[in-house]
Amino acid sequence: ELEDLLVDVAFRDIQSRLSRKLLQLSEEFGVPTEEGVLIGCRLTHKDLAEMIASARENTTLALNRLEQEGILDKSRYRIVVKNRESLKRKCRVG
Repeated sequence: ELEDLLVDVAFRDIQSRLSRKLLQLSEEFGVPTEEGVLIGCRLTHKDLAEMIASARENTTLALNRLEQEGILDKSRYRIVVKNRESLKRKCRVG
């Protein structure tokens, strides 16, 4: 996992790293709902930032962008992935 993180930090921007981590979390802890896939663990923006080697403020900006694009819904400690295909496209390098 450390090697994956090093590759991510070297070759992916924050949006891409965050999207990749959210996909991974939705696969591991996802709970299907009418809205999409609820990531079934409590996460703060700081937690996510640490997972992707980013500053909390930049992670919050990236989350807000994904929400504005309709890819996810977020509230305090809760994230629902509404559009997995769009999130997958955000994971691409370059």
